[in-house]
Amino acid sequence: MAMKYIIALLLACWSFHCSSQSFVWADEFDGYAYYTTITDVDMDKIDRVANCGYVQYHDSPTLDVTTPYASHTFTTADGTLHGFLSMLNTDGSLAWMVNFMGDDNSNSIASAVKVDHSHKCLYVVGAYSGGVDFNGDNVPDLTSTTKDGFLAQYKLNGVLNWVISIGGNGNHDYARDVTVDPTGNVYVIGIFTDIVDFDPSFLPQNRTAVSTHSYYGDVYVARYGWNSSYHWVSVISPDNAANGLWAYSIDWGLTADAIYLVLQAPAGSYDVNPMAPILWESSPSSIISLKAAGGTYLTHTSTHDAFTDVVWDRATGDVFAIGHESWTVKTYRKTYDLLPVWDRTLPNASSLETDLACDRNEQLWVAGRANGIDLDPGTGSSFVSTGGFFASYLKSNGDLMCYGVIGSHVDDAAYAVKAANLNIDVSVGGIFNQLTDFDPSPSNFMYSPTEQDAYVAHYTDCHEIEFGGGSGMMQEPTDHPQSFDVLGRPIMGSHKGWVYQVLPDGTHKAIWVK
Repeated sequence: MAMKYIIALLLACWSFHCSSQSFVWADEFDGYAYYTTITDVDMDKIDRVANCGYVQYHDSPTLDVTTPYASHTFTTADGTLHGFLSMLNTDGSLAWMVNFMGDDNSNSIASAVKVDHSHKCLYVVGAYSGGVDFNGDNVPDLTSTTKDGFLAQYKLNGVLNWVISIGGNGNHDYARDVTVDPTGNVYVIGIFTDIVDFDPSFLPQNRTAVSTHSYYGDVYVARYGWNSSYHWVSVISPDNAANGLWAYSIDWGLTADAIYLVLQAPAGSYDVNPMAPILWESSPSSIISLKAAGGTYLTHTSTHDAFTDVVWDRATGDVFAIGHESWTVKTYRKTYDLLPVWDRTLPNASSLETDLACDRNEQLWVAGRANGIDLDPGTGSSFVSTGGFFASYLKSNGDLMCYGVIGSHVDDAAYAVKAANLNIDVSVGGIFNQLTDFDPSPSNFMYSPTEQDAYVAHYTDCHEIEFGGGSGMMQEPTDHPQSFDVLGRPIMGSHKGWVYQVLPDGTHKAIWVK
């Protein structure tokens, strides 16, 4: 596709609303390897940032975390993939890190992390194979000859409390996301094939998957107690063995004491009522609500927007979801019936990799990978050609408040976003591939990766800052071949850009991110 370039001249000025810059700190996770990825972030009660991800080794099997204050290196056994979990202090320094080490034949991926504020612990889920050590004593805690899912609970100081395996005979069992409720119940969503025992005790709770697909499977939602005890499991199956499903996200909501989950069906139909198989859905994506007490089906809504994340907002009681096919952001009524309140369609080329977070007040945060997207249609000044981005919208009506772009390489992305608990800050996690300035101000804060490195960056609430900045180049969208990473997420291109603020008069001011 032919590309046109529009050169934009942007004037620099800083806001009188606050005394500090929007940038607070950024950490680089340098794997000295083929690539390193941050898959998820969350915050504890004092706004320390828990994060997880994985490293794919190429030659030197080390993971070096570079903070503004110190560099911390973890050396692990050589292998293909190794997951990790870490906690960053409020100043960006590394509090602790756990690397999921193993033997030469082991693999592990950490896909999601969730802090349980009530019980002062955190959970991480993912997948593993071989013998994997989850607590750093060089003794495998779990061993499997196939790829199985796992659920682990850690103290907030990084000490392992327990870890259980969620897997069986199949070679594609995977725990994708995790959430908790205030009483300490833990909910896990994932996929499985063949036969899986979901009960870690001596009492088997076997389920047999319908799907025989080589990559996808049946979707499960399982609940466990704070002490790892098994409670229940609900299984959502395709209509025939040749098809399969993929699980993306799960969250708990107080309003109806319900579990909200997102799944996708690449082909065929599927049963959306796991307790009474009478409802079949042919749409490629659904938001489904289950009763938290026993996993029974409540209701669902389906779309062609390929939903990738769903969150329940404690401040409003609403349910928000986002999809990437037509980049539709939707919010639903606070009851479990999922009736629409508003939706926002963001025209794009093929923007993907979406994550949602709600702050304590009026903002809904979105993170993703742009490949030609208009974040505020109709204004003509909020088009992002490519790049890892994060943006905030008003919960009440979906109006754009501000957004930022990080990265200057075709594979840069923002995979995760989380709003702070005590203030108006936001943390973003993702990947970058060449020299990148994370500070949208005249004072540079740059990291230069060895190959593909991961980052966690922390910013103050950008709608209080009047950005200014420099000049840059905007690019029309261009098509890229679609591929998938090891988590099953579509991979598309990205580029460099600006951090923007929407002013009260509707105009935009921006600052250049190199």
